[in-house]
Amino acid sequence: MRPHAVLLAVLALTTACRRPPEVVVERSLAVDEAAYAPITGDSPLATDFFFVPKSQAQLDTYLATGPVDRPVRLIVVESAINVEGAGDLDSAVSLAKAYIDAAEPGLRTLLDGHDHLVFTVVKTPLWLSSSSNGAPLPADPGWTMAHTAPPGDLDVWAQLVRETVTHLDSKIGDEVELSFEIWNEPDLYWSGTEEELLALYATTAGAIREAVPDAKIGGFGSNQWDGRVSGSEGPVLDALVERAERDDLPLDFVAFHAFVDHPFALDTATDGVQAILAAHGRQDTPVWVTEWNNTSAVRGSAFQPASFATLSTRFRERGLDMRFCATWADYSERRDGSGYGLLDHDAEDKPVARVHRRLLQLHGTQAQLVRDDEISAWIAQDGDCRNVLIWRDLPPPDVAALLVLTEELTADDLAEHYTELTALLADIRNGSPPVSAWQEVFDRARDALVSREAELTTVADVTLDLGVEGGVVRAIRMDEAREDDLVVDVTEGLVVRLDANAVGWLEVCP
Repeated sequence: MRPHAVLLAVLALTTACRRPPEVVVERSLAVDEAAYAPITGDSPLATDFFFVPKSQAQLDTYLATGPVDRPVRLIVVESAINVEGAGDLDSAVSLAKAYIDAAEPGLRTLLDGHDHLVFTVVKTPLWLSSSSNGAPLPADPGWTMAHTAPPGDLDVWAQLVRETVTHLDSKIGDEVELSFEIWNEPDLYWSGTEEELLALYATTAGAIREAVPDAKIGGFGSNQWDGRVSGSEGPVLDALVERAERDDLPLDFVAFHAFVDHPFALDTATDGVQAILAAHGRQDTPVWVTEWNNTSAVRGSAFQPASFATLSTRFRERGLDMRFCATWADYSERRDGSGYGLLDHDAEDKPVARVHRRLLQLHGTQAQLVRDDEISAWIAQDGDCRNVLIWRDLPPPDVAALLVLTEELTADDLAEHYTELTALLADIRNGSPPVSAWQEVFDRARDALVSREAELTTVADVTLDLGVEGGVVRAIRMDEAREDDLVVDVTEGLVVRLDANAVGWLEVCP
């Protein structure tokens, strides 16, 4: 056989039943020997997690993955103050303390790999709620409307939180940093007014500060960075920062959630929150992303592994070092692959989990990021060897089209005419906007959509200059149902072949 054919066949990317596309684009990546920088806990690459284990297997795989002196976000306090069977403050405190006692061994298993535990303080106990509405919350059947209502007595709520947090601190507070995030996604999980939410924050923050003076305290973990609640005149996070300034409330961080499929959406949200802080002279207040992931449209799809690598990288570039992927493993019985977890309900890896492990493997190394258009790679020094995480990120065609629309149109503009994304995409594809003045931007969006569809049929031959002479020790592809071989050609330098949204790992040594 010809040498080129031998090398290409040894590490085959495509299967025999899948013909490779005919269109090949060429890209090149080269290291800069002066650009290597450390990947550390202070400047991480791999994400942290909002951890909701539902089985021992999920816990075991999480611990075996090896978190390294990083935080984890937990629902222990939320669960403790909502134990079933409570009917008044005394019984609720007793049950909450018993819950903390039972949770202590599990918390201690996390201490070896984590230097910081973040607890949500959310969900009004039914016995304390100002509402008796037992109807399920549309956004989450595990909640009722009464859970989203303000407490009927804020002083009683404060005492419950104070006693629970004090007990938690007595168990592990001397061994790990504790933080508390007050409420969670009020734009979905709060049925009271904005003023009632701010009063809840002030009461809760005061109770926690009294119980654990050195704890970090913040909120609200909004589902959308600019999310609102009843009575809001602007983003509820803006109201929180303003109230904290006015009344000198504890506010050690502000938090939002980011379920996105493109760095543009993450940048928009981050810029928005940072602008809120700057407007109140609090630009130094840390911004935490306490839940993030791809959207349900991309989770479990062929687009997710590469998108996950891109977004993980973008968090680091933006300095968002407190970001918690939701979640480590699926916590519902959903079996269609679109659950939140990097692992499925049975604690089996999804392809995106393998990408996360490679990002985590770069921790503690000297590495650099190199890019060429849609191709990105982290290149890390490993003695004389080089480890390479390389991926080709081509977001879905609808994302490409929507990015064009956002250049001129706001979400409010579109919401006046569309309640479903499918209808909007149909009008883009047909070139028929609801407003004649939008014709040009709709045409450009359609061009972007069609262009992306064509790009998804191409492959990229990426020439890698790693700055060292060596041979490929290992080349694997991680974005498919199982780890497969990655196409590598070394006849004239090092060339890696990537089809749309492929993610590969190479080890090159002398």
